[in-house]
Amino acid sequence: MKCPECGKEIKEGSLFCEFCSHEVKIVPEYDSQIEQQLRETMTTITDELSREDQERRQQEALKEKQQRELRAQEEKQRKDRTRLFIRITAIIVSLLVLLAIAGGIYYRQLHSASYYVGRAYTASEEGDYERAAELIGKAKTLPDADTFRLQMLQADYLLRGKDYDAAEGAVLQLAKNASLSEEQLQEASGELITILAEQGKYEEIRDYIEESGSWWLKTNYSEYLAEKPVIDMASGTYEDRLILTMTAGDGASIFYTLDGQTPGTKSLLYQAPVELQLGEYEVCAAAFNRYGVMSEVEQRSYTITATRPEAPKVLTQEGLYERATLISVAVPEGETVYYTTDESDPDENSLRYERPINMPIGTTTFRFVSYGRLGIPSEITEVTYTLTPKGNLSPEAGINYILVALINRSEIIDILGTLPGGTASVSYQYTDTRQLSGQGKYYVYDEILSDLFGNQQPTGRRFAVNITNGTVNLLDAQGGLIPIG
Repeated sequence: MKCPECGKEIKEGSLFCEFCSHEVKIVPEYDSQIEQQLRETMTTITDELSREDQERRQQEALKEKQQRELRAQEEKQRKDRTRLFIRITAIIVSLLVLLAIAGGIYYRQLHSASYYVGRAYTASEEGDYERAAELIGKAKTLPDADTFRLQMLQADYLLRGKDYDAAEGAVLQLAKNASLSEEQLQEASGELITILAEQGKYEEIRDYIEESGSWWLKTNYSEYLAEKPVIDMASGTYEDRLILTMTAGDGASIFYTLDGQTPGTKSLLYQAPVELQLGEYEVCAAAFNRYGVMSEVEQRSYTITATRPEAPKVLTQEGLYERATLISVAVPEGETVYYTTDESDPDENSLRYERPINMPIGTTTFRFVSYGRLGIPSEITEVTYTLTPKGNLSPEAGINYILVALINRSEIIDILGTLPGGTASVSYQYTDTRQLSGQGKYYVYDEILSDLFGNQQPTGRRFAVNITNGTVNLLDAQGGLIPIG
């Protein structure tokens, strides 16, 4: 065989190559069965080793993975601790910065008027006006405070809290501060008036405005003032009755007295011109505005002198009459005569004498009185007439009887036939003479209505007057008589 090292032929049985001294390994004789067993054994060993090696590698890989995960976890924990440290440090630094800023802000707030104004507003919204006023008081002590505006605001909170005395004192101090501008003084004065009005101190408002002498206050708060009333007639002596007219400012009521006493709201209320008749008067008048504030008193003295009018002179002699006669009365100039026929005393509400009166049939007592310009009545003149007609009346005289009867019934107001209201009148037209069975002879008249424009039309009423005794009747549709006078 040849040397596997040098390729020289080795002698059989030699254990070394004589040329290169390489050891010669002797290979036993080949046995396939043994070889097969060896292979199987080797395969088994190899597989076993391979499994062990695979398991070992798996264990090593698992261990390595666990170590990597452990290292990664440790690294993450380290990084987390680092980040947490950084974050905590940043938070601490931020908090320190914020605390420093907040401290600065809080310091500035404690020394800022606007801070206390804001807190006062919050307190007022909660209804704590006393606290709001206290906070404004603190704001007033700070360097940036607008003292005027803050004191006005404080007065407003005091007013809303019903602390009237404190509110009044706060604005009164401003209103008397001569160093303020005109606009500020006006604003303070207006607020003072508001506070006084809230308490119903209207007379104090009047006094304050008048004492201030401020045209601006008198103009803008005139409703709290009461102007002295004006009486149109001067004091003096008058020979005629006097009509006094009194005037005052808008919305004011005038109360007055006639005896010199100071008027009040229980005195006479002026509603219409005041008439003064005979006598002496000390007129005192005062105006009261809608707040009950009284003005200065206007005082006037009047003496009214006049003589009593003479009693009316009746020109128609009283007595017995057989024929209808007109009763005439002399009326002095400037006087008015009134009369009654029921024996009562006449006055200004009685029948007014304007023209001669038709003498009624039968016995009638007339009482006349005269009123002069002073409204003073005269003595009463009394006359009595008895009319007993003999013979027949004339158709013209019958009309007078109708008019007198209707005047007595108040259907007309005078012998002209004027209806109440004066917008129309009635007249009577003779139509015929009739003999009514068992009742005598009568004149028959139609009633005619006339308006202010002269338009006429019958009313449908017919009258019948007895031609012997003058009795007046309405004539019905059947010819029957309805007595009316």
